[in-house]
Amino acid sequence: MDSGWAAIIGAVVGGVLVGAVNLILGRLAERRAAREDWWTRFIWAMQLTRAPDAYDRDVGFIVFTHLVDSRLADAEERAIISDVTDRALAPWPAGSTLTESHIGTSCEQRRRRMAEINGNDEVVEITPDKVTAARLRIKLDRREKRSTPDWVVAIANAPSQAKRA
Repeated sequence: MDSGWAAIIGAVVGGVLVGAVNLILGRLAERRAAREDWWTRFIWAMQLTRAPDAYDRDVGFIVFTHLVDSRLADAEERAIISDVTDRALAPWPAGSTLTESHIGTSCEQRRRRMAEINGNDEVVEITPDKVTAARLRIKLDRREKRSTPDWVVAIANAPSQAKRA
């Protein structure tokens, strides 16, 4: 009788162990698949942020905004997104400031004002993709407990000149 109980207990314990291993492997496979899906969306967003069309770039930064909140994003990937965002905002001169005189002015007035600030004819048009990129930069800075430059905040709060179809 003792050997019968031992066989039953052994079978139950073995079954529980096999079930637990299968559960763990299944969850790992689900996480790997979710990670691959996340990475596919990351690549798609990266391609969109480099598109010639401002609307497509805006969509890319919107996708990045959602991807940084995912539990699947690690610190390295958030750093990449931060660098891409900075690159998108790079034409804005780092030492300049966006003042109230930029916001709500005509495009030509803004061009003249930017030339005054930059000391050249470089024009930075505030388009929806720049606004979205600036908002993403603020979000990333908050997450990483970094201060956001005032010029990025000004872009994030500025109305864009571009109209969507």
